[in-house]
Amino acid sequence: MSSSSSAPRTRSIATFGAQWTRFNRLEVASGGSASDAWFRQWTGSFDIESVCGRRVAEVGAGVGRSLFNISQYGPREIVGYEPSTCFPHLVENMRGVPNCRLVNLGGHEFSESNLDVVFSIGVIHHIPDPIPVVRNIYDSLKSGGQFVAWVYGDQLGGYVRAQKIIRPITNKLNDRLLSLISFSLAITLTLYGRTIQGLCLRRAPLYQYLSTTFNHLPLRFKKIVVFDQLNPGWSDYYSREELCSLLSEGGFSDITIEEKDGYSWTAICTK
Repeated sequence: MSSSSSAPRTRSIATFGAQWTRFNRLEVASGGSASDAWFRQWTGSFDIESVCGRRVAEVGAGVGRSLFNISQYGPREIVGYEPSTCFPHLVENMRGVPNCRLVNLGGHEFSESNLDVVFSIGVIHHIPDPIPVVRNIYDSLKSGGQFVAWVYGDQLGGYVRAQKIIRPITNKLNDRLLSLISFSLAITLTLYGRTIQGLCLRRAPLYQYLSTTFNHLPLRFKKIVVFDQLNPGWSDYYSREELCSLLSEGGFSDITIEEKDGYSWTAICTK
């Protein structure tokens, strides 16, 4: 990785380390039907039951929200890679999960082979130079293995432009102030989301996401979702073509990309 991208990568890892240290509980990923529905929305048409009895990994495990859900489907071995300072919280949250191995390394650093499935949920778009990560994931898979990734999309052009203006300011605020701002915005979005859903204003901005996902989350987790948008040191918003190009350059040729809720993509790739 070039020195020009190592500094942004270090900052991105640091901001998420601080964020997930502050918000270290599993929250909605604590089991049950709501937890399962929350996780499945990111994996698209991938058959999550197929991980049973297989070797599975997640790149960018955070505090274990997705990893915990994956573990509920009975993989033979599950490995979580997380480079940030929130790693001790990941270890604590995954305590008691059988056949689980946790590694304090990033996606460009780990060494693995013969994995059946690798997940990366909400991570690739926060990596300044993701090609080495995708190549490493490709190399870690066995022939016929699959890579499942969820990333931000560029479909909401106005929102993306606003983010590029606002985030350089908000990610410099201290976490306590940003948490208060995020809580206020979460309440505002809740009221807006309930209003447009109740009036069936399907063309209103963010209607699909708010009505299918955000409106159903607990308020505390809504605050975390908003905080997650305002805090990152790096975020990219991919077009379908850009995402396909990244995955191709990383080694994959069998690529399926599915649109998720009008604002993101799920990619399912086979080696």
